[in-house]
Amino acid sequence: MFGVDSVEGYSFMRIIRNTLAGAAFAIAAMGSAASALSVDFTGSDPAPANQLMFDFGNLTLTVTAGTFPRNPNPGNINFNTRLVDQDNDGLGADAPFFDSDQIDGFFGNDVLVFSFSREVTLDSILFGNVDGNDDFAFGSVVGSSFSRIVSFQDVPTTSFDLAGISPNGENIGLSFGIGAIGRNDDFTVAGLSFTPTPIPLPATGFLLLGALGLGAAGARMRRKQA
Repeated sequence: MFGVDSVEGYSFMRIIRNTLAGAAFAIAAMGSAASALSVDFTGSDPAPANQLMFDFGNLTLTVTAGTFPRNPNPGNINFNTRLVDQDNDGLGADAPFFDSDQIDGFFGNDVLVFSFSREVTLDSILFGNVDGNDDFAFGSVVGSSFSRIVSFQDVPTTSFDLAGISPNGENIGLSFGIGAIGRNDDFTVAGLSFTPTPIPLPATGFLLLGALGLGAAGARMRRKQA
């Protein structure tokens, strides 16, 4: 039979154990790997806009449009020349003068910039309106600087795996550019797949577990002394 003190001590230790387990689970969840996400840009046709925003709960994606020079690399993007145009084929760039609503090389090299609110690994790109003459440029964007990893990559009719052209992690970051170089290019971005970078385990989590652990140890010592 337990005495009153023993029962109280047992109940207290059980609460401590449950609290430790719950805290450990919550903290581990915050530091766990995030799942891959996909976004489909097709099937919608709003008016061209300065930017489009897509919300994924704890992450947002903002798409802007502009033009960039063929040379040098990196080149500065001019964001005042294009609007983001979304139609049934996906995302393109539109100019106010006789320009198509696709990513093309007419009147300057169109580029769409995909900016995430937290770091991601850009896994793959799905293109639309593709023909045999289309090439694309891809790279990282910092401010207005477009550092291209590739400049004349064939646009595939299927999903394009970025790991194959980003062996050193160039597909990891906050902002990426997808553009066209040359008059023969006229395609859209129909979709993206990406994986958010795991949220680092916060230092406060370790402190919490440590404090709870010390509390449990102190309770055991007091119970033994009693």
